[in-house]
Formats: sequence, C-alpha cells, structure tokens
Amino acid sequence: MTGLRLAHITDLHFGEADPAVAELLAQDVRAAAPDAVLNSGDLTKAAKPAEFDAAWRFMNGLGAPVLAVPGNHDIPPRHLWQRFFDPRLRWRSQLPEGSLPALTLPGVCVIGLDTVRRAHWHLDWSAGGVPWHRMALLRQQLRQRAEPRCLLLCHHPLRHPASLQWRRLPAHTTELLALLREEGVEAVLSGHLHVPQVLRGAAGDPIQVITPSGLSARGSGLRGWSLITLLDGRFTIHAREFRDGAWTAGAVTNLSESLPTPVSS
Repeated sequence: MTGLRLAHITDLHFGEADPAVAELLAQDVRAAAPDAVLNSGDLTKAAKPAEFDAAWRFMNGLGAPVLAVPGNHDIPPRHLWQRFFDPRLRWRSQLPEGSLPALTLPGVCVIGLDTVRRAHWHLDWSAGGVPWHRMALLRQQLRQRAEPRCLLLCHHPLRHPASLQWRRLPAHTTELLALLREEGVEAVLSGHLHVPQVLRGAAGDPIQVITPSGLSARGSGLRGWSLITLLDGRFTIHAREFRDGAWTAGAVTNLSESLPTPVSS
C-alpha cells in the first residue's frame, strides 16, 4: 500500500497513560511510516506542564510532521482564573517550535480548528464550540488553501452516533457544517467521545470520522488510532486497535464511496 498516509491520533491523556502502551503505540505509528501525524486534542489529562512535556516528546518521536489542536482536557480544569482569562496559556507555552496550524500535502490540505470553550451556560463545559472570529478565520483558510481537497481536524465531533445523541454538540455546529459544505470539505477528523465511528450525513455534508483514544481506557475501553490513506483519488481508513497487549488491524472503511465532489481550485 502506497500513496499519501496520515496517522490520526487523539485523546492520549498523558498523565494517566501507561508508558508501556505509549511506547507500543509509537512503534506502531512509526511502522506505518505516515507522511504526517494529526492529533485532535486531549494530549493531557489536566493541562499540567509535565503532561504536555510527555505528550510532545511522544508526538515529536513519531518521525513525521505534526498538526495538533487542543481538546477540552488541554485547558486547566480547576485553575479558574487561568481557565477564564487565558485558557490556552499552557498549550501555547508547551507547543513545540515549528508546530503547524495547517498542512498542505500532495493531493490534500488538512486545516486544524480549535473547538475548545472555557465555559458554557449549561453544565457540560466539555462540549466545545466555534466562536465567530474562529469561523471567519476558517473561512479564510479554506478559500486560500492550495489544494482543492480538504480535511478538517478538530477535537469535538460535529455529528454524534445514535448511542451518544444525549451528548451536546459544539456551539454553532449548524453554521460550521454549512461553511464546510459550502467549501467542499470532505471529512472532519475528531476524537472526544472515545469511540470509533464513521458517520455520513446528508448529501454534501463532510463525513465525520471519530477515532478512539490512543492510550486512555475511558469510555468504550477501546484504544485505537486511524491510518488514513489517499491512493488513486480514494480516501480509506485503516483502523488500528490495541487488543491483548498488541496493536492489530481493525476495520477498513472506504470514505470515498459517498464523498462530495471536490471543489475546483
């Protein structure tokens, strides 16, 4: 198997991750020889400097360019002054030099979107959202992209599986999906829910890809990551799963069966 190869990893939760499992994950990702590594957030358990240090050492050891966005665990959960007045201070201070807000690769671009919110009027502060200034920046990035085919990387899914419909979607999801349809974004890569899902919506909607946690046993208990390939114009997801102490191949999903027609450049 050749073509473009993207490793999608999420919800590592360093601070509660087993170092032995982390090393096995790193070995499995390196063996896949990805052209880029995409991390959709929750690198840490509680946004502590030592957790960020461990997470970035892990990510930088995977042997490929890294595009990462924060998750709700990457802002302080209890330090309320910092959470409300500068929630991404630790994220910014720990971000490695040369980290990327977007990636342009042969045949596709990947844009990272920060969907973390410091608080909500409801009790689920983890739910996320996209304020208008970030929506405007994303619109600009999409219209100036160098490749017509595009994927979006964000922590919070924009569509939930039937079993998790009770979970709140990020604020302004409807408006965000309308923008993605308008600009021909093909798929949204997310984590947050700790379950593996590929969800197709109405015609023209981007496909929602949810990858489970790479290291945390929260939620479904399944640890996994996704190898996304682009070969002969077709996107395919090759799931990797941690079972019985080893990483093995899981389901293979052909995304290109129902993707929207890419917009022209």
